[in-house]
Amino acid sequence: MVIKEVGYEVRCVSPNAFDQEYTRELGAGAVETLLAGNRNVMITRQNQGIVALPFDEILDPATGKTRIRMLDVKAASFRTAMNLQTRLTAEDLADDETATRIADVSQLDVEALRARFA
Repeated sequence: MVIKEVGYEVRCVSPNAFDQEYTRELGAGAVETLLAGNRNVMITRQNQGIVALPFDEILDPATGKTRIRMLDVKAASFRTAMNLQTRLTAEDLADDETATRIADVSQLDVEALRARFA
């Protein structure tokens, strides 16, 4: 097992609820795969299912690397996550009216809101 940290800067987008679900499923799939005794595989999600791909089937013999697989941003689960997400931005905190509305809903005063999420 190899730990590989790939930052969201590689994808050029901020993480969303899709990412949380996706990575949770990959992690659970990896654990199930290891417990089943399978090794030397890459855990993938295909057609909403977890698939373990043997490295010897996916590595380019010339480079030793796997091909780049793009995220399907047209998938229903990704679209749903994007539509449901709400992000607090620096502009939201800087704008007094918006910050006041958010503070009221969150039951924080404006300064506490700004201190917590700045």
